[in-house]
Amino acid sequence: NTIINSLKICDPAVGSGHFLVSSLNEIIAIKSELKILLDRSGKTLKDYQVEVVNDELVVIDDDGKLFEYNPKSKESQRIQETFFHEKQTIIENCLFGVDINSNSVKICRLRLWIELLKNAYYRVKSNCTELETLPNIDINIKCGNSLISRFALNADLKQALNKNKHSIDSYRNAVQTYRNAESKKQKREMERLIKDIKGSFKTTLQGIDPNKTKLRNLEGEVYDLEQPLLFEETKAAKKAREQKIAKLSNEIDKLRIEIEDIESGRLYENALEWRFEFPEVLNNEGDFVGFDVVIGNPPYFSLSKIKEKYQAVYFENNYQTYTKGSDIYCLFYEKGSCVLRSKGFLIYITSNSWLKTIYGDSLKKYLIENMQPKTLLNIEDVQIFEEATVESNIITLKKNKANESFNVASLTNNYTIGSSLDEYFNKSCFEFKIPSASEWIIGNEKTGKLKQKIELISKPLKDFKLTINFGIKTGYNEAFIINEQTKDQLFAESPSSAEIIKPILRGRDLKKYSYDFKNQWAICTFPSLNLDIKNYPAIMAYLERIGRKRLEQAGTEGSRKKTNNQ
Repeated sequence: NTIINSLKICDPAVGSGHFLVSSLNEIIAIKSELKILLDRSGKTLKDYQVEVVNDELVVIDDDGKLFEYNPKSKESQRIQETFFHEKQTIIENCLFGVDINSNSVKICRLRLWIELLKNAYYRVKSNCTELETLPNIDINIKCGNSLISRFALNADLKQALNKNKHSIDSYRNAVQTYRNAESKKQKREMERLIKDIKGSFKTTLQGIDPNKTKLRNLEGEVYDLEQPLLFEETKAAKKAREQKIAKLSNEIDKLRIEIEDIESGRLYENALEWRFEFPEVLNNEGDFVGFDVVIGNPPYFSLSKIKEKYQAVYFENNYQTYTKGSDIYCLFYEKGSCVLRSKGFLIYITSNSWLKTIYGDSLKKYLIENMQPKTLLNIEDVQIFEEATVESNIITLKKNKANESFNVASLTNNYTIGSSLDEYFNKSCFEFKIPSASEWIIGNEKTGKLKQKIELISKPLKDFKLTINFGIKTGYNEAFIINEQTKDQLFAESPSSAEIIKPILRGRDLKKYSYDFKNQWAICTFPSLNLDIKNYPAIMAYLERIGRKRLEQAGTEGSRKKTNNQ
């Protein structure tokens, strides 16, 4: 029980806290299964079955009845108090989260409080009955950018600890006192103390800036290379010298931007200082030990969409997995592995695009060199998230570099969401050997042979000099993307319409080795081929009808808004 209560689980993109709440319930169910779920007097809850059903904790007694709290029953009071304090212990000691969105952080804290409220109990105090006070569990959920930190994880805190009266123990005690503060005054005092301790860490660490030392060294190199030479150099030597100067100058420019952003504070406005934000994962000397488990569903979007140049420079300089075209979840894999303790576990559900794209090569290389994959569930034919058209994977990684094989399974359309993954792996997995190269071929022997056959007679897309920035853009899909019925009607009115009405495939229509045409068509104009839409009267009439309908709708909506405003 003590070992389980010492677990440190972190979600670095916590969102509404779903993964932390799920972890909370699973831990309690595991304790029950291991017969170590104890009441406050140390007695086991052996007469009760505890399990997670549809992500909710369900408690059933020996008679098969659902547990319901009755404050007048001594046994019911015992059970309710047990679950309340078990949840409190796990939330305070085991669960940690970070999110850049302050509203998400508030929702996550609220969800954890709600989990406690589900088992809130009454107690007699001063001859009256009142509800047990809820602890301040908000301090474990931080608001900040998980991917950006001013200070490195190995930055030395000893100097900061020696300079002032605070120790790691006093920091931990302040956090614990905050959680159980009995008044607003005590809570505010602890907030000030915690802020003071973290402030002293920041002040001391800021005094040592390795970037400025690096900048001076680079400037010195460029200065030496630009000095007049005693002897005339060859063209090749001159070209090599100029290339080196250009390369060093580029590094200097990037470093100056980074230093400027550090000093202006723009880059680190929302930075999350992993180095000292979580005293629970520091040892007594102040060294960052790390979390036992990092879990979550980090965001997906291309790093090319980041407009802030200084942020892009930061990612490029601080992440091995960064490439301009890669996805931000690649950085979360790397950050997750960094904040793990040795032999800790990282489990993410993300898009599986890194398994089959060029930008995923740097992530694969990083994982091979720094982590040990344990299981990979590749989900190609099932939409896990209703709101996102994306194929997913669930990967378990251990922070322990070892070239061992691991289990791989692929889901099929007949897989039922919510069934046991262990059962699925036992029936449908195969062993996968980590390759020395960056390419991972996820598939069985038949798939591997097919891939080899295709590669022998084909040219990879990456070998073509293509730049694809986006797919079809119409300006108004409701008009220019049509179904088969509309297409047939336009063909009947004017056969020439076939010249500019073409079948289209969307991302969701593409499968691994095939496509599923959904009878979607696009009205396409190609000025370079002298195909002018004005030469197709049936299509022009159709678009005019759509245009009038859109204007009418806009007018109706405008009138409604005007009326509401009035």
